[in-house]
Amino acid sequence: MERPEFDNIKDFDEFCKYYWYRDELIKICKAHGLKSSGTKIELNKVIEAYFSGVKILPEKQNKVKQSKSIVKELTPETGLIECGFTFGNRFREFFIEQTKEAHFKFNVDMVATVKEVKSRGDESFTLGDLLDVYYGRKTYAKYDKSALQWNQFVKDFCADEATQLYDHRIKAAAALWKIVRESDREKVYSRKLLEEFRDMLNRETTNPVRIAGCGTQEIETERLLLRPFRIEDAQSALDNWAGDEAVQGMYGEPAYHTAPEVEGLLQKYISGYATGYTYRWAVIEKQSGECIGQIAYFLVDKNNSWGEIEYAIGRAYQGKGYATEATKAVIDYGFNEIGFHKVQICVRPSNEKSKRVIEKCGFEYEGTLRDYFFINGKYEGRMYYSLLAH
Repeated sequence: MERPEFDNIKDFDEFCKYYWYRDELIKICKAHGLKSSGTKIELNKVIEAYFSGVKILPEKQNKVKQSKSIVKELTPETGLIECGFTFGNRFREFFIEQTKEAHFKFNVDMVATVKEVKSRGDESFTLGDLLDVYYGRKTYAKYDKSALQWNQFVKDFCADEATQLYDHRIKAAAALWKIVRESDREKVYSRKLLEEFRDMLNRETTNPVRIAGCGTQEIETERLLLRPFRIEDAQSALDNWAGDEAVQGMYGEPAYHTAPEVEGLLQKYISGYATGYTYRWAVIEKQSGECIGQIAYFLVDKNNSWGEIEYAIGRAYQGKGYATEATKAVIDYGFNEIGFHKVQICVRPSNEKSKRVIEKCGFEYEGTLRDYFFINGKYEGRMYYSLLAH
């Protein structure tokens, strides 16, 4: 249900089903001649009273008279108003001494309390009382944590791997939050909420996604099995390619030295599979069951419908046509399953083996970005090749 206008809301229970910004509460209170100053909690209390038939009217603020004399020594018995309390270094140092915490920080309830004490002109409230607020031994005024609902919502949205497909995730989160805020839905993010409004988000927050989020599915060729990585592939990957500087260096990746290091790499790959838009395969030789390399669309443009291939094959397995066999299979997958309009691949001019693979796969040369890399003390270009969907 969409959020109705305030005047169409029947009671406070209905009012609480919807999210209201503080600025909106202020406007409502002003429009109805009610007290319009204070925190969100205070404004909500004003509106609650209004629904029960009690109008809390604006009041003239009594300015707190600051003491002209400067309190030289601060003690727990010192009045907060008396000493002209601020959140500056002098008072922070006082609380560091009292708490014995070198990295002491004022918390949000202390901030709310100081504001309330000064608003009331409560000269009986002391620094010791504020210390009790810090330790949770006393409550004077609570910070309005409802203001943090949006912060938590966007945090949870961005933490969900399924939202990685959005190029502007904050914009997408804001669009979804608007739906939640202006309805009687619970003000929390969930995967279910994302799935319900995914089509709307695709329309409003991004250019149209023109490819399928089919993810990394198994592909079988005559001699190879291309499948998603598993953690147990770590040792085989280390032995065959991930630990070889010559192999890793050809596509700009570091060599790994231990299986746990490779496990960390594979865990990153595996966690990306949940998005549906990660396409990275372990290259498994059927005969031996060894993980002899990897191949991926490591660059994907969902909106313009293209992907760029990278691959690595262990030195012991090079020269056998495995790279060509895997690349052809991934090209077919890119066009027929993902729905790419264009598949591209790049290579350094000195990498003759990969250039032969590219030629065998039928790629067309597009051009070279000159002096793109600085490797081993010299510059090298970046040669671009591509295929278009028929």
